[in-house]
Amino acid sequence: MTRLGIRPSEITAVTFTKRAAGEMLHRLESQPGGRKIARSAQIGTFHSICLAALRAAGDDTGILGDPDALALVKRLCRDAGYSRSARSVLSDLSKLKSGIAARGEDEELSAILEQYNAYLAEKHLMDYDDILLRGLALFSGDSKGKTKLFRPFTWLLVDEFQDISPLQYRLIRTWAQAGKGLFVIGDPDQAIYGFRGADPLCFEKLAQDFPEVREIRLEQNYRSTPQILKCAAAILPNTEPLRPSCGNGDPVRLLRAADDFSEALFLAKEINRMVGGMGMLETGGGRGQTYSFSDIAVLYRTHRQAELLEKCLSIEGIPYITAGRGSFLEEPAPRAAMGFFTGLLSPSDPHGWEVFRELAPRPALLRESELAEAYLPRIRKEKPYRILEDFARDCGTAEDPSMQSLIRAAVFHASLADFLETAALGEDGDILRGAQKKYRPDCVSLMTFHASKGLEFPVVFVCGAREGIVPLETQAAQADLPEERRLFYVAMTRARRELLVISPGAESRFLKDLPEDESIRGAAEERRQEAAGGVQLSFF
Repeated sequence: MTRLGIRPSEITAVTFTKRAAGEMLHRLESQPGGRKIARSAQIGTFHSICLAALRAAGDDTGILGDPDALALVKRLCRDAGYSRSARSVLSDLSKLKSGIAARGEDEELSAILEQYNAYLAEKHLMDYDDILLRGLALFSGDSKGKTKLFRPFTWLLVDEFQDISPLQYRLIRTWAQAGKGLFVIGDPDQAIYGFRGADPLCFEKLAQDFPEVREIRLEQNYRSTPQILKCAAAILPNTEPLRPSCGNGDPVRLLRAADDFSEALFLAKEINRMVGGMGMLETGGGRGQTYSFSDIAVLYRTHRQAELLEKCLSIEGIPYITAGRGSFLEEPAPRAAMGFFTGLLSPSDPHGWEVFRELAPRPALLRESELAEAYLPRIRKEKPYRILEDFARDCGTAEDPSMQSLIRAAVFHASLADFLETAALGEDGDILRGAQKKYRPDCVSLMTFHASKGLEFPVVFVCGAREGIVPLETQAAQADLPEERRLFYVAMTRARRELLVISPGAESRFLKDLPEDESIRGAAEERRQEAAGGVQLSFF
């Protein structure tokens, strides 16, 4: 944009996760003069941009984060005798609020929505959807006098366009109306959020609303080897492989494991081998390439799969970072801690104190005033994980596993306010936690298929590629096979050099489509390597 003479302050770049926005800033700052551009441009998520504008306009409404919203829905469902899972009900409430689904079709759900909204109004709170709805109302209103409240969207860039919701599309259209240019980038083959209401017709709507739109097709891939691209393209019927710019690499490895434990054990041993191992026999990797831990990602379909993988990595002494909200955020001790510090940081928001008083251990409640006086001077100065460590000790929850997970997640944030906002509003890829309380950059990355979108790694392990998981089948709903295929395609194309797909049990039907000349099949089991003198020693 600087080559066109456009001022950085006129540029707005919108993406879906704080992590992706941070990566944009990092890449800008690495360019000549990039630090000045990064500081001047407006780069953020839909929610962060709307929230900043609302705050600038004087809206001090508190935020009902995901863990507290889920707890509220659980209570409302229990009181109403509504037997569905709270998570699925919360998802449906979101669709109703944002206009994706029609109201009145499910009377019980509509009644719960009324009670949910009444609670928000009574407590002076807004949830994830309200931030966008209020933001849209603010931006759609009379613009006189608002120029000082928020930046104009003169040149608007939108990432991951294929996954926007109808509400987010309305925001884009509103922002672009008074601007000079709109640039969106997206790939229909990577549309993976239909379950959350992503609009499959967003590209068609864009062409209708902006008749002068010009389409630029990217048909060359600069990330993955030809073998990875051909295998990934085979997952999507009627999709031509992108032209690779990389040279040939190794075949995609399709490995069978006896069960989940065998898969996790093999994974840990194989990673150790790839990074040079802990012993002389493992050194060198055996395939002509040695990697660092940060070169490697482990992807899985559901959060539940992570626990066993983390355990085996820990046993092997392999450092890792797990991305994802995780159930620990919904446990009483973390919610009480977040409520306490939300109350300290936002005195006008009583909700945080209510959560703390409902969930905190009795000894902590008896010391509420003392704790507030002790931590108030620290909350804007000290590192979040240190504050939470001391708070857990003072409350008697230091040994609580969920509290330990919260502390390990806080390590990745510079301020307590930023951490609390991320825990409340962040996407899966925004919430990170390490195996230890100290941050180290050289770690294996663990995350769901969804959280991996937009990222890339030299080596990717795709775990749990078995029937029932890939595609995901639940009692509540049938699998959306086209979307499940696109999701698996996303997971595979995160790999740059090596891709290993492991099936613990009956192999996923998707793997039957992979070309045999670009992949090799084997067993995820003990590897043997010749030692000096021809003696065979067990790798395990």
